[in-house]
Amino acid sequence: MGAATFAPVEDEFTRRGLLPEGPSGDGTEGDVDPADALVDTLEGQEVQHPPPPRPRWLPTWRLAVVLAALGVAHLVIVSVVRVTASGWLLLAADAVVVTFAIADSATLPPSRLVWGRRLRPQLLSLRVVETVAIRIENESRRRLRGALRFALPDALVTPKDTVDVTVPKRGHTTVRFRVVGLRRGRHECLPLELRVPSAARLLVRRYAITTRDVVPVYPNVKEAQRIDLALRRRRNDDAGLRHTRLLGIGTDFDSLRDYRPDDDFRLIDWHATARRGSPVSRQYRIERNQNVLFLVDAGRLMAAPITTPPLADIGPGDDPDIADEVSAHLREDRLAFGRVTAPVRRLDVALNAATAMAYVCSSLDDRVGMVAFDSDMQVEIPPGRRSRDALLAAMCSLEPRRVESDYALAFRVAGGMRRALVVVFTDLLEDAAAGPILSAVPALARHHLVLVASVIDPDIEAAATHGPRSGEAAYRQAVALDLVQRHEIAVRRLRALGVD
Repeated sequence: MGAATFAPVEDEFTRRGLLPEGPSGDGTEGDVDPADALVDTLEGQEVQHPPPPRPRWLPTWRLAVVLAALGVAHLVIVSVVRVTASGWLLLAADAVVVTFAIADSATLPPSRLVWGRRLRPQLLSLRVVETVAIRIENESRRRLRGALRFALPDALVTPKDTVDVTVPKRGHTTVRFRVVGLRRGRHECLPLELRVPSAARLLVRRYAITTRDVVPVYPNVKEAQRIDLALRRRRNDDAGLRHTRLLGIGTDFDSLRDYRPDDDFRLIDWHATARRGSPVSRQYRIERNQNVLFLVDAGRLMAAPITTPPLADIGPGDDPDIADEVSAHLREDRLAFGRVTAPVRRLDVALNAATAMAYVCSSLDDRVGMVAFDSDMQVEIPPGRRSRDALLAAMCSLEPRRVESDYALAFRVAGGMRRALVVVFTDLLEDAAAGPILSAVPALARHHLVLVASVIDPDIEAAATHGPRSGEAAYRQAVALDLVQRHEIAVRRLRALGVD
């Protein structure tokens, strides 16, 4: 037994056959989220000991005080008492202190008897507070009392990175940290160390609890799961144990039935009515198995930051077993994370929306895909029933570049795919900036149903709606109103081309 080693999530998915041929996301038992996939992998995994840190031992302030006192005593003896053998006396005293320190170090167990692992998967959602649990095992006959430090990169923050830990003899304990990811991507975390002082507190031993690993920060998967769960609950309120067809206003023909007085006359099947001699209505079912394609602009316009919103969640996380314990610290978390500030880029907002749409579409048996582009193609994932996890893996590392976006190239790639609902995530800041998309969208709209989703800037909306109280505010409002007007012009021009 030892500490679990975490590979990047995408590598783990590939090894287990979840990328790119992952689950369909239809809410059945085959629907596997990235977090669940990694948890299942770790359950039966044989853990290994991490390499011990160097150096393993650190002196404490007590040992420094003892050695300093011996040095002062030597100076006093030499200068005041003038004992010629003071050097030998100091050497003997140092030997006694070193021997005592070595004996004191023997009170702590060796590294092979103290180890640990992470019980929670290393998967975080952007700007969502989560809980990471660390289980520490002590196979020695001594109770250990020390401090566990949670080393994090700059993209991850925690209000309290050091926790006092007491591990019973031949037992274990679990330590939990509240963590929030401020930037998407794969961030490397240093090994966790448990520092335990010796009995006389002359030395501190460093125990490596986990190894160095990579923590991926995804878009807001947690909010997407909440939206998907709410829709599923609404659809399944009256669901039984038998699978039924979802009938409604759609374009897929299902069956014929007798005419009812409240039926729309357009639903009447006149041929069947003539054959039968009585009115017959068509019955349609809600469309399924549709193609949905996300076109994500990763150019310079999407790199601009917007007003930093509050953290998405300060709740107990998604683990019901620790909800009560974490709820007791909600006030502390709010005060700690309330001071956290980090810019949110337009691309982050777009990817959060795309993630929510991917979850909802997958649960409706639709096929989802994504094309991310700037001046070149960055990601190209055709729509498929098992491509949601591949989309999340691509979104994790997608970063905007300070280049102009080539809409013609992206639309040409999307135009070669099967007919789909194409959602273009971009920034329609003004009609001039929207010129390239306006010139390229007609070719795409001929084969697909196109929807353009633009990020709203709260600063511009606030400046345009709030009354000015100073001369500078009046100028700001004039600029904001001009941008809003130019944005509306771009929207009207897109609608004239058949784009929503």
